[in-house]
Amino acid sequence: MTDSDLDDIIIDFYRASSDQVPWGVGLEKVRQLLSAQVVNLYGAIKSNGAMAFSFEVGEANPEAALDFIRKYHQIDPRAALVMSSPVGQVLSCHRHFDEAFVAQSPFYQEFLIPYGGRYSSGMKVYEDNEQAAIWGVHRPNGAMPVNEYEEDLIRRLGMHLHNAVTIFMRRREAMQPAALGLELLQRMPQPMLLLDETRRIVFCNPSARDLLNREQVLFDKGGLLSGSLLSDDAQLLIALRSLGLSSRSYLGGEASEKVFLRMMGATGGCWGVYLYAMRPDTSLGAFGSKGLALVLLHDQLHHDKLDPFVVAATYDLSPAEARVAIALKEGLSAEAIASKHGVSLNTIRTQIRAAMEKMGVSRQAQLVRQLASMPPSLI
Repeated sequence: MTDSDLDDIIIDFYRASSDQVPWGVGLEKVRQLLSAQVVNLYGAIKSNGAMAFSFEVGEANPEAALDFIRKYHQIDPRAALVMSSPVGQVLSCHRHFDEAFVAQSPFYQEFLIPYGGRYSSGMKVYEDNEQAAIWGVHRPNGAMPVNEYEEDLIRRLGMHLHNAVTIFMRRREAMQPAALGLELLQRMPQPMLLLDETRRIVFCNPSARDLLNREQVLFDKGGLLSGSLLSDDAQLLIALRSLGLSSRSYLGGEASEKVFLRMMGATGGCWGVYLYAMRPDTSLGAFGSKGLALVLLHDQLHHDKLDPFVVAATYDLSPAEARVAIALKEGLSAEAIASKHGVSLNTIRTQIRAAMEKMGVSRQAQLVRQLASMPPSLI
């Protein structure tokens, strides 16, 4: 290892803080430098322990990251140790948890060791009143834990990561999407938000703000879109990760373009939550230079009529195909729909066939039944 190697990593940390490169670029160089299985950086909400964001690189099974987000971060004894320490203090698990502890720990026995992990070293690199950010270097079962020299490297790099994450968090608060995108969303009657990869609400139109204030399914908690249950927070974070807004920074396969979630509130509410990747190179920069998630909220319990926009979004229908599908569900014939919209019967029949094909049905009755149970789970 040379000073140039360390400089390259430090430069990548600062470049990631200003969205010039994904976080995974610098993290991967750390992983190779320290012969780690996984290197990760994640944010924790201090009030409830939920994860606000998570980036990681390595050779572990992608399901390990999802299980960690869903459940095991809540019982991770390493995280509790780091959270109680000051920013900049390096902690290594082998110095705090002996073999007897590991043998009876559900975290180690049910999660970490079955997924091939064992030794971890890390530090808290950022903290404010609401969140803390932790980075960790993880070695596999059968490897040696880090030595004192390697702990010193983690400390030195970690202090630069502290500066970079601090810049990242401050820039995140100040970032605004392009005015063109905001103007369009502001006028939409459907409840819509923009989120970044850390669940931060970048924009919320009046319909969405009204729904968040009125119902008990999702909330604006300190600028983060949060669920009424910890499991909802995990669902939302996993959905955002699947969009791949920060490329090369997650374990797993190719990024999705849209995700659907069904979320149940603690008081019985039920929402369909649609997330769409708005990437600068595919959205003409209308939402700025950073990838964001466009979130469409659909309150299933308070919508007697189907929204053509929601139907089109669910099944990738054109606006015309969505209107025709809804008309069929409402009992109109193809002839009546043609007359109502002033187009030819052949055009309507073509649109019906296209809608049926996209919805994966072969009969109009099946299309009607599918719309009657809108929205289905698309995951």
